[in-house]
Amino acid sequence: MIAPCSYLDDMTGAFNRAVFDKDIDRAILYHRSSNKPISVMLLNFDYFCQFNAAYGYKKGDDTIRICIQSMQMQIRRYYDALYRYDTNTFALVAPNTNKANGRVLANKLLQSLFSSQIEHKNSPEHYVTASIGGVTLDTAIAISSADELLMSADNALLSAKIAGKNRVAWL
Repeated sequence: MIAPCSYLDDMTGAFNRAVFDKDIDRAILYHRSSNKPISVMLLNFDYFCQFNAAYGYKKGDDTIRICIQSMQMQIRRYYDALYRYDTNTFALVAPNTNKANGRVLANKLLQSLFSSQIEHKNSPEHYVTASIGGVTLDTAIAISSADELLMSADNALLSAKIAGKNRVAWL
């Protein structure tokens, strides 16, 4: 029997939270030494509790797997990485990515997800959608820790949810 890779999420194939925790710290150190921007995004599936209630957890797991695989196809640079942050929230770290390019990537992820056209009868869009909150660490932003960076991305994600879901919000 082959042991699963300890750095990947078993269900989705995205990197796991332990890898994220190490990589986000490295990304901040890289930014400090290079002054190059880093964009960080949190992506959360919309109405996913309702999806699981309507279709079951097995279908929910299968759907998340399909969605993440579809979105990973949009991540073209080898140093950009997608991570499972928690149950149905994912993080993306994109070094050397300014705010404008971060927003472009986030919108590509949403378009990729929507083009999958996975039925969701309890969503106003009738398909599985997600919301993305992002932040770019650059010389204009004084963030000193991973916790502060993630809090900013989480606040942006909350803004996207409050504004109606199925959208990108950026701080």
